[in-house]
Amino acid sequence: MPKGRIIRWGSAAYETEAALGYERAGVEKLGYSWRLWQAGRAQPPLDEAEALIVHSSIPVTAEVVRLFAGQMIITTTSGHDHIDLKACRQKGIYVVRLAQARRDAVVSFCLGAMFSLAHRLPHLMDAARGGHWARADLPEIKPFDLLGRTVAVVGLGVIGRRMATLLSDMGITVLGIDPFQKMAGVRNCTLAQALPVADVISLHCSLSESSVGLLGREELLKVKPGALLINTARGPVLDLEAAIELVQGGYLGGLAADVFDEEPFVELEKARIPGVLLTPHAAGYSLGLGRRVAAGVINVLKAWDTGQALPYRLT
Repeated sequence: MPKGRIIRWGSAAYETEAALGYERAGVEKLGYSWRLWQAGRAQPPLDEAEALIVHSSIPVTAEVVRLFAGQMIITTTSGHDHIDLKACRQKGIYVVRLAQARRDAVVSFCLGAMFSLAHRLPHLMDAARGGHWARADLPEIKPFDLLGRTVAVVGLGVIGRRMATLLSDMGITVLGIDPFQKMAGVRNCTLAQALPVADVISLHCSLSESSVGLLGREELLKVKPGALLINTARGPVLDLEAAIELVQGGYLGGLAADVFDEEPFVELEKARIPGVLLTPHAAGYSLGLGRRVAAGVINVLKAWDTGQALPYRLT
């Protein structure tokens, strides 16, 4: 008889049949049963599950937690704002996230956006598409080299720390902003201290009561003129409308946003504004993501099964 039932509630488009099959085989090898319950159906039998695996499109509400009879919830994402952590804590349920699966993809995306905006590639590519040889535009659009500049990394979690390490290795001065964590090798400071001096601000904080509206219009007006802004954290952290207006008005040097208050974001035409890059919550995806997620799920269950510390545990 299986040790218990693992219910996989929903799957993402990148999770192929092969990746889900790999996850199932790994879970069953540990002695558990595994069942895929697709989103859009009625709720799975929560009172029968020993552990629940969800992704960001599945809201784990207080009601879901009340009905869940198991001991652990694994989210296949790095973010966790779709889960009522308070309700899980009150019931003694472990919540674990897969923080490593998307880390390097997000960091690569941010670096690419950062260098693209600094060298004004969107402007130059748009000009080229229109048949315009834009070399004479360079003094006016002011491309700049990031080496020797200062980047503020807001949030020193798994992704933020990796970002800070790579930037430091490139000879870029890194300001680390996190009220709960410090990091060796960077200049740890407050957001207020970083805004007037950073050439780039890269957002990597989780969504919480304290991070909603972290960079509103008032804070954006304290940013160093010409600075670049990258948001791959969560939409509500940034006042997107204000940021776009400040790019359009020439106060900010550029903006890359991959996350939005509501998704899909319906005003993608704003990406036509020079210096604005808008992408469809794509930063965390790279080839092999489904397999990495499956391996992460199996590793968490192995740790749970053997009484080891659960990686990236939230409750």
